[in-house]
Amino acid sequence: MQWMKEQHNFAPSKRAFQTQFKRWDFPSKQNPAHRNVDLVTRVKELWEQNYSQRVGQMLRSLAGTSTN
Repeated sequence: MQWMKEQHNFAPSKRAFQTQFKRWDFPSKQNPAHRNVDLVTRVKELWEQNYSQRVGQMLRSLAGTSTN
């Protein structure tokens, strides 16, 4: 919020930010991504397949798009 105020002279309330993040489907603090068992399992599988060196490929795989 401070950065927006300093860089863009724009200072919405905390609630306004929370509302916008919800519209964008950001994970809530009560449901963080690291608690999503399916997602964590998939990331571990990709990591073990050495996708760690190819971040773009990992992101595409997580998004469900093919690289072939």
